[in-house]
Amino acid sequence: MRLAHLNGLKALEATLRLGSLTGAAKDLGVTPAAVGQQIRTLELYLGVALFRRTRRAAIPTARARQVQPRLTAHIAGLAALMAELADADSERRLAITLPASLAENWLTHRIADFYQSRSSVDLRLDATNRMVDLLTEDFDFALRYSLPSDDMFEEIELFGDHVLPLCSPDFARRYEISSRLRSLKDIPLVHLDDRTPDPEWADWATWGDAFGFEPGPQRHGVHYTQVASGIEAAKAGQGLVLCGITEAFISLHRGHLIMPFGPGMRCHTGYKYRLVWRKDRELSELQEDFKRWLTKQAEAFSASVDEWFCSGETSEQTDTDRDVSR
Repeated sequence: MRLAHLNGLKALEATLRLGSLTGAAKDLGVTPAAVGQQIRTLELYLGVALFRRTRRAAIPTARARQVQPRLTAHIAGLAALMAELADADSERRLAITLPASLAENWLTHRIADFYQSRSSVDLRLDATNRMVDLLTEDFDFALRYSLPSDDMFEEIELFGDHVLPLCSPDFARRYEISSRLRSLKDIPLVHLDDRTPDPEWADWATWGDAFGFEPGPQRHGVHYTQVASGIEAAKAGQGLVLCGITEAFISLHRGHLIMPFGPGMRCHTGYKYRLVWRKDRELSELQEDFKRWLTKQAEAFSASVDEWFCSGETSEQTDTDRDVSR
């Protein structure tokens, strides 16, 4: 069958993806009536009903819903191909989306190494906390903290995370914090309200329960909506912050933060950091190069974290050094 009725396919894809003719019309820049007509013309051409129409809505059939992921991928692929044909510099461009906290506290400390032998690269980082759709948006890779991706994507599992309390060395001395402490009642806390969707990410109450602290709401202290701001507050001695080791490792390595309870009083997370890309897209030499580079960076980082935890555990003098896997 020859490729025909591209406008009808675009109308079908937008309607399925956005859930209504109105949403599709806004996305395509036409009227809802035009979208409906394009879909009817496509149905006549195929000899198949794609929607069950009522007075109030057009409900997609099971067959239409079944093809939606592949249709979206193919429409996005055509759009990316058109952009590539029109852009003479596309071979130098590398577009990556990733969480803001990972960009600020992990990647920015390493990305200069990627530039040293690749100075001509046009690297574009989209630091956002929204889940970017790689099928419809023009990104080469996504760095995600997530569960495994579905079968439309390829991915590399980079590393997991650990949640534990950190503070400045002076703060630990002032409040006499050690692994023997079992109450947070009189300790100023720093809360990070930029919550991850990971259900196993520990908050203060969960962490306290895991290690036998006195029960309580543990809501006192200062709340920050950005992870970087909360870490900076802890470095300034404003309180004890509960955060992921990935985001705080640079500050920990430089001595701006310490683990006052020791490395053993940490909670594993459920999600992991992953490099994700579309399965149907052949990677360029630059993209393959970035994938190899990031994989090596992740391996080196994981080894550094393991070494840091191990050295801290061997220096601990108490029996409270427990590792909790939730």
